[in-house]
Amino acid sequence: MINSDNFTVQEIQNSATEYFKNKDKGRGTGYKSFKRWEYDALRMQDEKGFLKTPSFYFDELERYNSYKNKGTKLNQVNTVESWEQLGPSSWNQTTGWNPGVGRITSIAIDPSDENHIIVGSPGGGVWKTTDGTATWSALTDNLSNIRVYALTIDPTNPNVYYWGSSNGIIFKSSDAGATWNELADTGNGDVNKILINPSNSNQLFCSTEYSGVFQSIDGGATWEKIHSDSSRGYDIEFKPGDLNTIYASGNSFFKSTDGGQSFTKLSDYTTLSHYPGAPYLWGQEYVSYDTGWDLAESNYNSSVTAKSGLKLAILKLYSAAHSVTKLITPAIDLNGISDSTLKFSFTNVNLRFPDHPANPFNIFYKTGASEQWTLLATIPDEFSAWEDVSIPLPDTSGDYYIAFEGHSYYASEVTLDDVSIESPTQGILFSDNFEAIIPASAESFSSNPKMIGVSADNPEFVYVLEANSGIFGGFYKSTDSGSSFSKLEP
Repeated sequence: MINSDNFTVQEIQNSATEYFKNKDKGRGTGYKSFKRWEYDALRMQDEKGFLKTPSFYFDELERYNSYKNKGTKLNQVNTVESWEQLGPSSWNQTTGWNPGVGRITSIAIDPSDENHIIVGSPGGGVWKTTDGTATWSALTDNLSNIRVYALTIDPTNPNVYYWGSSNGIIFKSSDAGATWNELADTGNGDVNKILINPSNSNQLFCSTEYSGVFQSIDGGATWEKIHSDSSRGYDIEFKPGDLNTIYASGNSFFKSTDGGQSFTKLSDYTTLSHYPGAPYLWGQEYVSYDTGWDLAESNYNSSVTAKSGLKLAILKLYSAAHSVTKLITPAIDLNGISDSTLKFSFTNVNLRFPDHPANPFNIFYKTGASEQWTLLATIPDEFSAWEDVSIPLPDTSGDYYIAFEGHSYYASEVTLDDVSIESPTQGILFSDNFEAIIPASAESFSSNPKMIGVSADNPEFVYVLEANSGIFGGFYKSTDSGSSFSKLEP
């Protein structure tokens, strides 16, 4: 709601009040971040209770600057001032509190002049040096938006700069930062990366955190998503020596081999549904948010271990976000079998925050790949130990699917094991207890942030560093130009 222009401040306040009602408001819940937003929003709302968009403030500033520049020569001066650092210059990290030592989010270096550098800060705008960092000039002090998360210099024209801000906004300067124009709005979230084709500066790519990865072929005037399934954006890289091969990361990993005309998506299955040797390939459907089911030997505190064997399926999310995901069986042939029963074992409980009860566990079925899901059963109760369930299956067909829908938030966890479909007349028709060994070659990306590195010495080697809940989540390597990845163990 905050990132949308369709709600008033009051409506967002009411929604947040209801959301945080009877909930923990401590660190990590998002409550403090909301109150900070609320403080500013109440002072910046218009007469109808809406917030002005960043474009509105930028346009107003442009009109003001135009007015000033049409005045006397005295007004036509560079308003950028000199700055002196006052500190603090260090921070002893003994607590979670940060005194505000500042941070740099982006750096761009002119490929033709290593002394020409621009840097960006999330609260300090864009700065430039042309003497190898001996002196710096502020380039955006006269702008109302100085939140910078991505920077680049046109490799064919060092006077052209781009920088990405919040809310998917991109700015461009054609005079080495003297003036700026708002170029594009690519959706919600911070612009994490801007990449220019060094042989064709009209082709640009950008990644926007909550909207996806985009491409422009007209110098940034218009933008389109690289793939219909791209919903988050983190990194983009060219393959060294081969500008036709492009890698992009977001909610999944994408690759182009035709210069960006098309992108293919590496399997969006998690380790649970995409590992050689597994008896079945399970699918996933993200209903809300984008956290997937995964394989594990236990839950977070080992109070739940596999019902049989060594592995179980688990849906977990250690944040205030609400993740609802269906875990879907492959197609099962139940044609003409009217006495089949679904059997499984599950747990569903919030062990870390008991004051936030787990949501109901839902089971669905459908009678064909293109059919709609039908609710088969809802289990509202919490179970901290394995609960065995048997449900007769209706409307059986030759293309039958079962979906287990878990809901995870505030560190609630859903586990699943020993899934089978059985018939007293036909025997066991389907059975999986998630025991296939996962080889090191299994692609196991999640939807978390991913940074890409490509070896300059051997461009076939592609590396992906993935985060998980703000900390290290995994390190992956490809030796075939990103066609497949293996997880590197520490």
